[in-house]
Parts: sequence; structure tokens; C-alpha cells
Amino acid sequence: MFIIYFEILNSNLMKKLLLILCTILPLMVYSRQRTQKMYTLRLDEDVAVRFPFKPIQGDSIINAVTISEYYLNIGTHSFYVLKVPFQDIELPYNNITLENCYALIASMRNRVYADKGYHIIEDQFYEIGRYKGYGIKIADNAKLFSEERIFIIGKYYYIISYSNPVNYDSGIGDVFFDTIVINQNGSSQLEGVPPEYYINYILVAIGTIAVIIVFVFLRRNKIRK
Repeated sequence: MFIIYFEILNSNLMKKLLLILCTILPLMVYSRQRTQKMYTLRLDEDVAVRFPFKPIQGDSIINAVTISEYYLNIGTHSFYVLKVPFQDIELPYNNITLENCYALIASMRNRVYADKGYHIIEDQFYEIGRYKGYGIKIADNAKLFSEERIFIIGKYYYIISYSNPVNYDSGIGDVFFDTIVINQNGSSQLEGVPPEYYINYILVAIGTIAVIIVFVFLRRNKIRK
């Protein structure tokens, strides 16, 4: 009897069942997050998001710029948050340039996933209060792999992601994205400077120089007289 029981425990079926249980049990807790306390990650005064457990922080420095990363893996489910300062992208100054920035960031993300054999299959704008965000879905052929929410706020952009390469669960992703909190009195999404500002600045500078030249010219003529 003991030998039979031992063989059952060591069977592939039992191993799969144990793996499923190890994955499902924590997620059952997470799916009930509305009534249970979770770990709140406050990225700054503008953005916060809740994880089922405390995530791991793994900041990296690229070209002297600090990029904040937070991630948590539960079985094959991955929860990921990225905070990136604007560096090679001009800050938006109106709604059109804001949407253009989102499109550019999505293009950058698509290149990252393309190297791994994935690509963006769907994208859309959405809002949290007065803040406009951007969502993308990533897949391997027709199989959904990951979903991301992107926000441009102040001089940073934030990427909040849920992924599962084995069995993507949109319900779990929705619960995770629903925990995103944005301070409605926080930083603006339009921190950029419009081109008109520089044109006006140049015109004012030219006008000031012209006035100085005229003043000097008249003064010299007056001294000669």
C-alpha cells in the first residue's frame, strides 16, 4: 500500500496538480482583493498600484538615468510596474502630442516584444479621472500573452503590466489594473513647451536687440551734435 501511495505522489499527474494548486491558491486570494488587504505600491505622489503581495524592486541605471522596476511572480502569472523618466522623447504640450507620445512609447514596447517573438494586436485609449492612458495587448500569433497600461504624467511615463505566457487570465489582469490609483490633483500630463513659445521668445529677443541698437545709434548721434 505504501509503495502504491508513493508512486502516486511521484507521478506526473500529481506534480501537475501540485503546480496548479500552488498557482491557483494565491490567485484566489488576489481575485478577492476588494475585501482583503493588499500591498500598496506608491511610486510617487501621482501614481499608486496594489499588488497581492509585496513586489521585488530592481532599479536599473541606463545612460545615467534611473529606471524604477517592480515585479511579482506567482506561478506563471507576472505583475510588473515600470517608471521611466522622459529622456529621448519630447514632453507633450497638448492632446495631439500626448497621443503621439503614447504611440511612440507603444512602438518602443513593440520592438522589445518583437525580439521575443511577440507583437501588439490591440491598442486603445482610456481614462482614469482626468488622466488619459493607453492600453496595449501583446500576443504570440493569436494567443494573448500580456496586457499593459501606460500613463504619461509629469516628466515620467509608467507601464503597468500583467502577463502569463502559459494561460493568460484576463480576469486577473482586470483586477490588477483596477487597483491603479492616480492623484487627480497631481502633476499635469502636458509638461512640454509648445513651439509657439520659442517663436515668441525669439521675436521678443530680436525686438529687444533692435531697441538696444536704435537706442545706441540715437545716443551716438546726440553725442556727436
